[in-house]
Amino acid sequence: HRIFHLEDICTLITGFLSGEGYTVVTAESSEQGLRRFREESPDLVITDIKMPGRNGIDLLKDIKVEDPSMDVIVLTGHSDELTAIDCLHSGAYDYLLKPLDELDLLLASIQRAIQKRRLEASNLQLVKELEEMAIRDPLTGIYNHRHMHTCLSEEIARALRYEHPFSIMMIDIDHFKQVNDSYGHL
Repeated sequence: HRIFHLEDICTLITGFLSGEGYTVVTAESSEQGLRRFREESPDLVITDIKMPGRNGIDLLKDIKVEDPSMDVIVLTGHSDELTAIDCLHSGAYDYLLKPLDELDLLLASIQRAIQKRRLEASNLQLVKELEEMAIRDPLTGIYNHRHMHTCLSEEIARALRYEHPFSIMMIDIDHFKQVNDSYGHL
C-alpha cells in the first residue's frame, strides 16, 4: 500500500509505517502532495492541516474532486470543533489530534481505511460479475434472451431516431433437441 503524509511529524510516521510494511511517499507542501497523489495513485492519504502553501483541508477537497473514493486521514494540533466538522464535511475518512502519543491509533485508522477500500473493490467486482451473469448464458457464455430484448429495444429506437432501415434475422438450429437432451432445456 502507498500512503502519503505531509508536514512536521513526517519522519516519525514514515519510520513507523515503513516498519509496519507500508510504502510511504512524502511531500512537503499541499501542491507537491497533490502532484505526488496524481503520480503515485496511493491507497490512502495522510495530511496535516497546517503546511506550507495551501492547507490540508484544501488538499483534502482537491483530492476528493479527483477521486471521491480516496480515503484521507487528517492530522491537526488543534482540537477545534469547527475544523473537525469542516474536515468531515469535506470527506475526510478520519480526524486525529497531534501529538500522536499512541501511533497505534493512526495505525488502526489506516488499517480500517484500507480494509474498507478492499471491501469496496471486492463489492464492485462482485456487482460486475452479477451483471454479467444476468445477461449471459452460463453454458455458452453468449448473451441471453433478456439481453437480446434490451439490445433490440435500443436498436429499434436508434433506427427510428436516425431514420435508418432496421432488420433482424432469426437462426434456427437443426436437431436442437439433442443439445437440450444433453445439456438441459435452460
